[in-house]
Amino acid sequence: MSDQQASPSAPEQHATPPKRRNKRVRKIALWSGGTLAAALLIVAGAGLYAVKTESGTRLVWNGAVQALGGKLSGQLLGGTIADGLRLRDLHYQDEQRILDIDRIDASWQLAPLQRKFSVRYLRVGTVTLKQQPSPSEPSTMPASLAIPLALDINEIALDRLSFTQGASTTELSKLRLHGDSDGTQHTLVLDNLVTPFGDAAALLHLNGRAPFAISGGLELSGEYKNASLQEKYQLAAQLSGSLQDLGIALKASGDKLNGTADVQATPFTTVPLKSAKVDLQHINPQAFSAGAPQADLRVSADLHPAPGASSDDMRVTGKIAIDNAKPGSLDQQLLPLLSASADVDLDLQRQKISSLQLRLPKNARIEGGGEFRPGSDDAGKQQEMGGSFNFRINGLDLNQIHRQLKPTQLGGPLEVTLAPGAQQIKLALDDRELKLRVDSTIRAEEVELHQAQLAAGKSRVEAAGTLKTVGAMDYAVKGKLVDFDPTAWLHAVAPAPATAGKKKTSAAAASKPVQAKINMDFNASGAISPELKLKLAFGIHDSSYGDLPMSGQGDINLAGMRLLPSKANLLVAGNTLNLNGSFGTGKDALALKVDAPYLERLGYGLSGLLRLDGQLSGTQQRPNLHATYQAEKLAFGPHHLARLSGETDLRTDLAAGVASPNNKLDLRVEGEGYRGPQAELSTLDLNLNGTWGNHTLNLRSAGKVMDQTLDLDFAAHGKVTEKTRGKYGWAGSIDKLQNKGFPQVALASPLALEASADAIEAGATRLEIDRMALDLKRLSWRQGRIASAGQVRSLDLGRLLQIVQEFTGTPPPVKTDLVLDSDWDFSLAETASGYFQLAHKSGDVRVTASNGEATLGLSELRLRADLQGQQVRMDGRVNASRIGTIDLGGTLGLQRIDSLLALADTSPLNLKARLEVPELKRVGDLIGPQVSLNGKLGAEFNASGTLGQPKLSGAINGDNLAVTQFDQGIQLKDGIVRIVMDNNVIDLRQIEFHGGKGTLRAEGKVQLGAADPNLNATVTADRLELFASPDRQLMLSGQGKIANVNEQLHIDGKFIVDKALFDLPKSSAPKLGDDVVIVRRDGKTKAGANASSQQKLEAATEKPAGKFAPVMNIAVDLGHDFRFRGTGADLLLRGDMNVRSEPLSPLRATGTINVAEGTYEAFGTKLNIERGIINFQGPISNPNINILAMRRNQDVEAGVSVTGTANRPRVQLVSEPNVPDDEKLSWMMFGHGTDSSSIGQRSASSQALALVGNLGGKRIAKDFGLDQFSIGASESGLTDDQVVNLGKEITQKITLGYEQSLQGAASVAKATWQLSRRWSVVVRAGTITGLNVLFNLRYD
Repeated sequence: MSDQQASPSAPEQHATPPKRRNKRVRKIALWSGGTLAAALLIVAGAGLYAVKTESGTRLVWNGAVQALGGKLSGQLLGGTIADGLRLRDLHYQDEQRILDIDRIDASWQLAPLQRKFSVRYLRVGTVTLKQQPSPSEPSTMPASLAIPLALDINEIALDRLSFTQGASTTELSKLRLHGDSDGTQHTLVLDNLVTPFGDAAALLHLNGRAPFAISGGLELSGEYKNASLQEKYQLAAQLSGSLQDLGIALKASGDKLNGTADVQATPFTTVPLKSAKVDLQHINPQAFSAGAPQADLRVSADLHPAPGASSDDMRVTGKIAIDNAKPGSLDQQLLPLLSASADVDLDLQRQKISSLQLRLPKNARIEGGGEFRPGSDDAGKQQEMGGSFNFRINGLDLNQIHRQLKPTQLGGPLEVTLAPGAQQIKLALDDRELKLRVDSTIRAEEVELHQAQLAAGKSRVEAAGTLKTVGAMDYAVKGKLVDFDPTAWLHAVAPAPATAGKKKTSAAAASKPVQAKINMDFNASGAISPELKLKLAFGIHDSSYGDLPMSGQGDINLAGMRLLPSKANLLVAGNTLNLNGSFGTGKDALALKVDAPYLERLGYGLSGLLRLDGQLSGTQQRPNLHATYQAEKLAFGPHHLARLSGETDLRTDLAAGVASPNNKLDLRVEGEGYRGPQAELSTLDLNLNGTWGNHTLNLRSAGKVMDQTLDLDFAAHGKVTEKTRGKYGWAGSIDKLQNKGFPQVALASPLALEASADAIEAGATRLEIDRMALDLKRLSWRQGRIASAGQVRSLDLGRLLQIVQEFTGTPPPVKTDLVLDSDWDFSLAETASGYFQLAHKSGDVRVTASNGEATLGLSELRLRADLQGQQVRMDGRVNASRIGTIDLGGTLGLQRIDSLLALADTSPLNLKARLEVPELKRVGDLIGPQVSLNGKLGAEFNASGTLGQPKLSGAINGDNLAVTQFDQGIQLKDGIVRIVMDNNVIDLRQIEFHGGKGTLRAEGKVQLGAADPNLNATVTADRLELFASPDRQLMLSGQGKIANVNEQLHIDGKFIVDKALFDLPKSSAPKLGDDVVIVRRDGKTKAGANASSQQKLEAATEKPAGKFAPVMNIAVDLGHDFRFRGTGADLLLRGDMNVRSEPLSPLRATGTINVAEGTYEAFGTKLNIERGIINFQGPISNPNINILAMRRNQDVEAGVSVTGTANRPRVQLVSEPNVPDDEKLSWMMFGHGTDSSSIGQRSASSQALALVGNLGGKRIAKDFGLDQFSIGASESGLTDDQVVNLGKEITQKITLGYEQSLQGAASVAKATWQLSRRWSVVVRAGTITGLNVLFNLRYD
């Protein structure tokens, strides 16, 4: 019943609690929402605090350092996460990598609303990264390269990067780049990157969506120098297509390097390329890497899709070849390879190499081939990865690989087997004495060496082991030497003589091995990455070296830069080595003792006595060392030392700091009789005594350096400083610096000096060098801030050049007695102030002219630079009487780098220069008496832009210009020059000269400031009289074009000769005989006339053009009035020829020159040239010749035929009809046969003619204008046996003659008129008078 009564009131009782619950829910929700909002606000505030404030960023940094448990360390100097950071000495290390960064300065900005991240700059100092290698994975095409934010990178700079992965290290430096991205389209500009192969630059455009379209270019350029090689090179690659189908067009150029390569690559497919056409010549590996051998390689490849191939079933075939024009052994820094070639066949199922041939020196060959099957899981094409390569090695001579190895004739197979998960390599080489075996397996993460054996008879080396290729690269190797004898593999090789200064020194002793019998077991294990770890145990037993006992054992334990407890001892032929202890931490100590009184027993160029007894403890940064050492008659290679002794005591208290008296510093070295390639020192004494906080240094040395006397005395005192932890320096005073040798050097007063890695402070002093003096008031350099003041008085440039010549042996480029004065007082830091100036005191500059030396007449030379604020104001002037005046003025802007001002590539330029040459005649005097210049010349130049990319403008004006070359008869006058430069474009607006009544004009433009300057100029000649002397005249017309084509200067032209006369003198200038030898003061000799004119011509024309010579192609038409007279010829020439020249190639010519008409004098008789053809088809000095010269209108028409080449002409007598040679000669010389005189007369005539002709009688007659001279029988009827016969041809048909008896007074004068071939009329007067009409008829 109670239930029934309660029920009506139930709705009333339960009506209000839901409202209360709703209120509670609302309160809870409000509190929860408020709490969440507050939490979010707190988190957001904390986040803003962490990223926007410096203290919050520092809190995050400290938290990260603590959270990583000692793996991360460094200094946060300032900045925020939102705007950029400044970090120093960053270090991170875990099990896989070690990272060190000395400096990071960054400034960036994130704009979330614009979804853009901007990097104003990111500047990183030196980065060292050591990382364990990871398993290689096949490359796959990314799904997308888009990024969620727009990106704007203004500057990223990296000073140096050293990246070590496993056993390989890559060094990069001076990285500068910028770029941008809208999230999809990316642009990257690599301004600069120094790589081991050269300086790189790039511009890349990449789309972030498939197929990832790409465009742009990359450049790699550099210059390699060593003692024997200096070579520049440049590689330029243009990219096109996409990452899926990449096109690469490569162009190579340089001093020698040239060629092209066109590659169509598919980097993410099984067949990595579609086509490749490569032709690269003169590749020198050493130019790209200093450690590589030299070579002259030509690499060619022609790979192309096979017929019927498609993108779904790609197949590429072709041939690859490498030829080496400069082979040699590795110890000669050369590559022991002659050539290599192979046929390639690549498709999706297999990649095949066939007909592989490697030709090595001394007829050694490696031949073979094989194929690789990449495997496939595609339906219907399933196959496992596999393959094999089989090669045969024949006649391998190890002496050709390295000259210290003995000659061999090794041969045998090399087999490579490829299988899923493993590749096996087997090598077996044998000859009559040696045997080489290698058996190894390469797996995905491990290389296992089953067997490696090298044996020669009973002497052998064996090894086996494993090497992990990922992670820490753990390794373990075991091996042994059994009766090992170095002489079984090596023999003595005498090194080449070394050079020292201006002379060659004697060669070092031959590196000779010593016969031995070594039995040793060794076991090595450890890891390679990220730092080297080594545990090595070895034992030598039952061994001898040079018939003397050899023994030893040891355990070496190395972990990175620390030597863990180790012990080793070695006895070799009476020489001992003992090592015991550890090094690397404060408690470590390492004892080392060497007692080697018989080094010559070891061979390899060693000799003498060496003893060392020392103990090393501490760390590399703070070592403790105590050692005594002694050497006598020590020699190694070209270095010899008569005696050396000394003691070192270096002790460091790690806790007390550098000022502690426990930090002992004591070093004593006494040496005598050193001889080496660069120096010969009679004494060398060094004493360093004291503590780190107070020590003295004395150095005394005497002898010769670079063939110059050295008598050096140096003294200093000071202390080691540590202004910040781990940053050491030195502060003290240089008390004495004096060299009484050459050059003489003396420090007049002590020099206060403070130096560290980032600062140098020097006080006032005076340094006298030879006859010059440097007064230094102060010098300061602190982290890029530099300030200095001082002066130099009487800086003798001529003397400085002489000193350089004495040390290097290289003559100076100019001769001078110029003396300059200079002083400076400047500061360059956050602001710039002060000045630097240089001024002429006395003296002049001399240049070598053809008639001796000539001075410039230098009367004024001054240059001043004033540093003001953020710029350098320049002012200068040069005044030389033989040249004119040069005025310089303007400003150089200073750029702020890391808050400091400095000259940089981006420094703005505003410079002006003015040149005035009022009399070019004075400039011509510098050239020599054979050349005369006239007129006046003026120029104005303006330089704007930046120091790295200057922009030049200005003008060059010349009036009344004239050039005369007296010895060649060249005269150009009334010249006008108008050249305008604007924004690096040189405009040749008017260049005009007159020669006679003709003109020479030039016009065109040159674009400067580009990697491949644009040059386009035209030279036009219009009836230009180039030669105008009485015996040498040349008038020509035509046009030539000068252009730059693919970074090569090209000269093309076509000219026609309007008129030419070359009349050579009848007798040449006197010259020295073949037996005359000129001995110069320097001992060199020069033969007087050893070279003939033909040899000199060949030397001039066959000599290859220089590597910078232009490509020249000139066509010459001789026209209708080209006459040549000389050496008995009077010719009218016609025809045309083409002259071509290329770099590193001799001059070549093609074309034909014809003799239109002319005469040739041979054997005292003028002959008509009936056929004259000169054909050029190669060297310009050696054309083909075909010449026929005849004497006509007589019974027997005789003459000379010349054929062959200019170097090897064939000369023969010809006649119509054909008669014997003596008859031909008689008819050609005298107009009648030999039967006109008796036998006795002919004999006497021949003897007299030979005698007088040989003594020069005919030459004397020719000098008087006579054409005939003989002594013999009379032709006119005189009865005397000996008659002198003189003759002169008035024309071809009329001849005057005179005969005089040598035995009496009889004489006859005669005139002969040849009416026709058979009829002639002869008139005589004198002893015989009369008129004869003659008819000649000859019978064979």
